[in-house]
Parts: sequence; structure tokens; C-alpha cells
Amino acid sequence: MLAMRRSGHHAVVHQVCHHLGRVLHLNNCKTTLFSGIVPIKGRFRLYDHGGVVDSGVLPRRRFRRMLATTDFSPNVLYSFEDADVGFDHSAAVEPHLDLTTICVVRDPFNWLASSLQHGSYMARDLDRRIERWKKQVAQCLRPESYPFGRFVDVNYNRWVSDRTYREDLSRRLGLPFSDLGVEEVLGFGPGSSFEGTSFDGRGSKMTVLERYKRFEDDARYRLLVDDRELVALSEAYFGFTTASDRHSMADS
Repeated sequence: MLAMRRSGHHAVVHQVCHHLGRVLHLNNCKTTLFSGIVPIKGRFRLYDHGGVVDSGVLPRRRFRRMLATTDFSPNVLYSFEDADVGFDHSAAVEPHLDLTTICVVRDPFNWLASSLQHGSYMARDLDRRIERWKKQVAQCLRPESYPFGRFVDVNYNRWVSDRTYREDLSRRLGLPFSDLGVEEVLGFGPGSSFEGTSFDGRGSKMTVLERYKRFEDDARYRLLVDDRELVALSEAYFGFTTASDRHSMADS
């Protein structure tokens, strides 16, 4: 799974893993020359038909020891954050495996608001991150052109607000539908940029599609969203050119 940080992808990871019944999720991975794909902070979650075991953050040696003694099925989900959609991750995966690349994208207005709210490097490195967001959305507009195998795009805005869309995602992935875990707010990093994990168990009550309102008068935010390519990609994939346009269309 590929996504930009602050895209809501952990919620999608959680639901997809519940679909698979038993699966190992390696969180926030990188691809290395000698070790293949490994989680940067040594964190994994083992899903087993509704139950979840979370390793927490582990030093590399301890991660390897725990993983070596963990009984998991052939299902593995690797998640990559701020990922370059043009990089071939399949080279680090056994060639006989049935590999699907899932890319989760969030509209730029709420994504940028969440990044600015979070602060730290997410706010400092926005120029580079915006370019990667553009590449991801451009690829999601043409999933059939993905050069590294099967590609499934996920519109986070629709995923979080539309059960029918989540059902359709299950169909596209060839999995039985389940909404198990949709209401949970996972503690990866601080959780939500705005509420942390305080909405755990009632995630649908979070106003994740209205984050932009906090930054409408912020000069840096307004400069970032005044980007013709960004706006054009938003219109093409999400169907609106500003976050307020989306709400206007929904209300009409």
C-alpha cells in the first residue's frame, strides 16, 4: 500500500487486513538492498480473524527475532508512506506471490491542512511531498497504466464517507466485504493531527473532510493550494477544485 502521510491510509490498511482474515501488516516500510522490505521502526501488526497483535516499535534485532517466531499466513501487507509511485517495489517481493499495489489518496485541501496541523517535517518538506502526491493521483487516474502489476486506487474521501464505495473496493480486491475496524482510530504516530486518538470507536464522527476550514485564512496554506496542477488533479480525480466546492455540490 502506497500513501502520503496524513492521507488516512492506516484506516484503509486496518479494514483491508480485517478482510483478509489472517495477515501480517508491516508498517511504514522501506526497501533495502540486502534485507528486502522492512518496517523503518520495526513495527508490525498480526491480524487473525478479528484479533490484532501489535508489536509496537521495536529495535531492528528484536523485530527480526519476533518476526522469525511469529506464525503468520502467506498474506502480507507492506505499507509505504510518502512513497514514490514510480518505484518498483515488486523487485523486493518473492516473484511467485500474487502482488497487488493499493494507492490511497486524499484530496489536497484536507491533506495539506492535516500536514500543516501536524507540523514537524510534514510541514517543512511540503514541496517535495506535494510533487509525490501529484504523481500518485496522476497514477490513480490511469490505474491500467501502472507498469509494475495490478494497481488498485482508493479515493479516501469516498472511502471514509460512503459504505457503497467500501463495498466496491472489496469487490475490486476480490475480498468479502467487512466494515470491521472502520470506526477505530489507530495509534500510529499521534493518530489524527487534530484529535489524536480521542475518537477511537467512533471514527465516523471525525470531520476529516472539513480540516481545510481551520486553514482557510492561513497564508501558507492559501499559497500551497494556489497550484494549477494540484487543482487540476483534484478536479479530475476528486471532482472539485476547492474543498468548499465539494461541500457546495453535496448540499445542492
